[in-house]
Amino acid sequence: MFISEIPFEVTTIDAPEIPAAPEPSRDYRQKRRGTSGRRQMEYEDYSQEPVYNDGSAFQVGSYVKHPSFGRGKITGKSGSGDKMILTIMFGARTKKIMAKFAKLMPA
Repeated sequence: MFISEIPFEVTTIDAPEIPAAPEPSRDYRQKRRGTSGRRQMEYEDYSQEPVYNDGSAFQVGSYVKHPSFGRGKITGKSGSGDKMILTIMFGARTKKIMAKFAKLMPA
């Protein structure tokens, strides 16, 4: 005998009660009110970092000019002499450049 053959009048259906989903909060509209909907760009502030002087021409915090990338700020330095590698922030891009081959000029 199949379930579909049982008369509906003699059956009872016991289904578990499913709680209703909570109403979504409408507070998100109030938080966005007054903004243009665009994300605010964030930049790192390097103005308060100390400038270290170890006798080389390139110091952390100083600005340099590269023939291809333009003006940039030295944000890090590792190594010394011919093996010195500079981390330079050109706008929003950060590049690691070997100082020996970089053709950098003070800006």
